[in-house]
Amino acid sequence: PPQSIPHWEPPPPNFQKINCDASFFRHCNRAGFGCVLRDDSGRWKLGRSGNLPIWSIFRYSASVDNDLLHRIRDILHWPWTIQFRLIKREANAIADWLAKRGAMGDADLITWIEPGEYLRSLLKHDITALL
Repeated sequence: PPQSIPHWEPPPPNFQKINCDASFFRHCNRAGFGCVLRDDSGRWKLGRSGNLPIWSIFRYSASVDNDLLHRIRDILHWPWTIQFRLIKREANAIADWLAKRGAMGDADLITWIEPGEYLRSLLKHDITALL
């Protein structure tokens, strides 16, 4: 089950953290993913979002397999060590928003170099919760 983490938690000093999420909208049969890379202070580094084939959202939700790991690694173009933890949506609000945006958009992949205004407010909320 998801851990009771009330807000985003930073990685250890000098590390970066990737939060990912996937969304499925049954009423319109659309699915998407969202990932955000942040530093140990919570600052935005990079975001990615996009559509997912409907069948893959169930694989994403049901289990983490090598195909998904390689896809995420390819999407982010970052060498990294992977640790997975299921957390509640409240502690993953930015990745959740990106996943929903990806599901409702038409692009297979969007790179978010800078967060938009709404994402900046979520970042500020996360960083404030750490103080």
